[in-house]
Amino acid sequence: MTIARYPASRSRRLRQSDWARRLTREHALSPDDLIWAIVVHDGAEDAIEVASMPSAPRLSIRAAAAAAKRAEHLGIPALAIFPHIEPAKKDSEGREALNPDGLVCRTVRALKDAAPSVGIMVDVALDPFTDHGHDGLVQNGQILNDATIELLVEQAIIQVEAGADIVAPSDMMDGRVGAIRHALEAGYHHDTLIMSYAAKYASHSMAPTATPSVRRRLVEAPITLPAINAPISWIVPMPMKPSAKWRWMSQKAPTCCSSSQACPISTSSHA
Repeated sequence: MTIARYPASRSRRLRQSDWARRLTREHALSPDDLIWAIVVHDGAEDAIEVASMPSAPRLSIRAAAAAAKRAEHLGIPALAIFPHIEPAKKDSEGREALNPDGLVCRTVRALKDAAPSVGIMVDVALDPFTDHGHDGLVQNGQILNDATIELLVEQAIIQVEAGADIVAPSDMMDGRVGAIRHALEAGYHHDTLIMSYAAKYASHSMAPTATPSVRRRLVEAPITLPAINAPISWIVPMPMKPSAKWRWMSQKAPTCCSSSQACPISTSSHA
């Protein structure tokens, strides 16, 4: 390919007018590219502010339905629902996730009634419903991957039967997408979409739904690797061809909210 030089080539020619920019641009952002994520709570107050998430309050079901109507008016194609569950409804197995009349299912039905043309996405994970705040069942300091999948499959089916259009597993369990798809096909939910999270990163963005007592970085991927000389961590090289893979491990014993409360997930399970 021959590339002309200045002055034969003047890139500003393509930027000098609005019509030329619109004609030649490669990418365009529109409402069609957006998913409106909302956090819902089971209460009468329309909006509860979250200090760590300005302008992203927890919404009541009524306010969420109003948001769905607004999304429909703005041309936003889908809403994603994340629940904030009352502590009294949480347990070690997250059984509230399987309640067909729970917060998520009632919200799905309300949103579909308010804005039928808007797609509704639901989060498939146990962490909003467990009292320890982790995404899976915990036994002897380990997350039970396969046993957790059984609950996730049941959770997804219940949400779809409530009217959800997209199920989005964010639990990080191995094999859960295939298991959910198999169950959807068996239940004749052929048209339900699955949007799997490739990775869930530990961050303060989880504040609206997270259990405060959990150090989420023990079960979620770090946004960045720690510095090699960091005082509380080290990096262990894991030789792999064609390049080296690095594994991060913490020197400190894992704790949930303070040094006095041990995390139910052992350090070795996250190594």
